[in-house]
Amino acid sequence: MDPNVRLSTIQNPSTGAQYAAMCHIPYHKAVGSSMYAMLGTQPDITFMNTIVSKFSGNPGMAHWEVL
Repeated sequence: MDPNVRLSTIQNPSTGAQYAAMCHIPYHKAVGSSMYAMLGTQPDITFMNTIVSKFSGNPGMAHWEVL
């Protein structure tokens, strides 16, 4: 993860078009897959998993790009 990237709730979807674009993106599955990889092989990605997991309830496109 790029240390210069700052994620926040401001980047969450706020319009209907943004919600529609994000509903087809498998964000939860990607977070789960990265957690599985973290536990089994790559413990150094724990920080990234912690950050992107905070936005699982309402992820935006910026969160998806980081993931």
